[in-house]
Amino acid sequence: MIRICYSDLDGTFLDHLSYSYKLSLSGYSLLLDRNIPLVFVSSKTFVEIEQLEFMLNSRSPFIFENGAGVAFADDSGKYSYKLLSNFNSSKLDLVKESLKQAAKETVFFDEISPEHLAEISGLSLDRARLSLSRIATLPFYINGSSFSFEEIRKIVLPFDMEITKGGRFYHLVPVGCSKGIALKYIDDYYKKKCNDSVVTMGVGDSLNDIPMLEMVDYPFLLFKHDGTCLTDTKYRIIEKPGPAGFSEAIQQFCLDTDTININCESSEEI
Repeated sequence: MIRICYSDLDGTFLDHLSYSYKLSLSGYSLLLDRNIPLVFVSSKTFVEIEQLEFMLNSRSPFIFENGAGVAFADDSGKYSYKLLSNFNSSKLDLVKESLKQAAKETVFFDEISPEHLAEISGLSLDRARLSLSRIATLPFYINGSSFSFEEIRKIVLPFDMEITKGGRFYHLVPVGCSKGIALKYIDDYYKKKCNDSVVTMGVGDSLNDIPMLEMVDYPFLLFKHDGTCLTDTKYRIIEKPGPAGFSEAIQQFCLDTDTININCESSEEI
């Protein structure tokens, strides 16, 4: 049996405001000590997460753009990706037009500059450029809108598209694009690799993390940076936000599972 840790990035492994992962390192060390893969599951782009993997000296698989794609490193450490879903380009233009008709102040990521994204997100200019390098999804925001999540969702559904909500932005995604579906793809990869079953944990803080948390054996939901929490039922609640909450969730997962008979741990560098 192999243990796998799935984790959101923004507001979980990374601090919501500073994007620092300093306080996540104690939890990450627990995973390294046990050779447990840390698989990031994020709305971030392929190139953003690839850069973070190299910074951590990690070569684990990861899930990018809310489940639109999965990425794996080869023996040399070079990453390549597989798209699990993609937009119909003609319908994308139509749904963008419909959203702007409903809310004139809708702003899509393919319309803004790296400088503007850096200003509204707190990202560095270099990281903002990486964040705009979208392959299969499209983030957006609506200035001064009173539209609810469900109202926006009703606009996009006729075009075979869905929306999800991260820490800062909405994300327009193809129907069938899900962190949970992509997570099963990674699960199956490790089951085949080890010829055995897996025990999984997931940790996140936002609405778009729910499909991931629904799929794992040990789901942990963190408090958000503003002191709120999505729900107080079903998931194990960690009353700390961001990296501190991430490390506490890892500690609890290890305490719960260290006595499990582990027949096959991952032998790759993580």
